[in-house]
Amino acid sequence: GGFKEQMQMANRKYNLSDYLAGLAHWLDVSGFPYEHEKVNGVHTVRMRFDMGKRWCIFVGRVHQIMFRNFGVENSTVEITNNTVTLTIQT
Repeated sequence: GGFKEQMQMANRKYNLSDYLAGLAHWLDVSGFPYEHEKVNGVHTVRMRFDMGKRWCIFVGRVHQIMFRNFGVENSTVEITNNTVTLTIQT
């Protein structure tokens, strides 16, 4: 639904690489610290929120849903009290 239209309005394709670019842009604008590495086709994105575990669970669930929508099968979402780590095989 709505997220696909938002990406299209931002002149982005509805695919994983543009989604990851949009995520990095959102994190930059929001000021949340993060790292994004790509090694041998595996993207690892570590985000620190310092907003408590509930926020991290929410962000993690959103990404699990997004990965399912993109048809990404080889992904993991790890949650701690203040961080979310996404690992995506491309």
